[in-house]
Amino acid sequence: MMVVKNEVDRYLEDCINWNHQFLDRVFVYDDGSTDATVEMCKDLGCVVVSRPDDSPSFLEHEGKFRHAAWRAFEQAIHPRLFDWVYAFDADEFLVSNAERVAKALKLSIASARKSHQLGVILPFQEVFQIHEGQLYVRVDGLWRTVRGPRLFQYREGALWSDKPMGCGAEPSYVSKGRLSTKNYGLNVIHLGYARDEDKRSKYDRYSSLAVHGHNDSHIKSIVKKPTLKLWEGQVPTLS
Repeated sequence: MMVVKNEVDRYLEDCINWNHQFLDRVFVYDDGSTDATVEMCKDLGCVVVSRPDDSPSFLEHEGKFRHAAWRAFEQAIHPRLFDWVYAFDADEFLVSNAERVAKALKLSIASARKSHQLGVILPFQEVFQIHEGQLYVRVDGLWRTVRGPRLFQYREGALWSDKPMGCGAEPSYVSKGRLSTKNYGLNVIHLGYARDEDKRSKYDRYSSLAVHGHNDSHIKSIVKKPTLKLWEGQVPTLS
């Protein structure tokens, strides 16, 4: 499950092609794109639903937006109890340090099910530079500790926090439930800060909001000189 808006000129095609290898289906909720995002998602085999005009956009109210996206996901995909959902953005790539991604996913889900846990916590690698095909991740401050339960079991009646921003990509029952740390080497490669224009755009957006749901010092650090480390794990295929 992913939400998108005007992603054609970023990583959309690479993101879908890479992640679709390990997933049964990809559902896309479009937030009013004005480029060819919807057409590209459909061409790449995704199930796509566009946000109705009378429903809040992501920037207007993230909590209500994600709630509407989840309802659209349920109506389009008809998930069943015990199905598992992976929530990701159009600049995020699932990789594995140890096992193959598909095998690591199965092992992670099996372990969580055995322990009656609703989700699996995945570490995020925040890429701040790409050079000659190599990824450099940020390791100073809070950047080396980013993680979240993006892989979780489906439940009916899901709700999101009533927050205008920073409510998280997973429903409340996941964030409040028992979570597994056994991810068998799975990592999320996040390219959202890899380009200088994206760094500035994110900093300007977060710093302009009265309520953003993030740590203020962490936001300020976006435009400060980073400490980078070469990512030595699996690298997704990028065009």
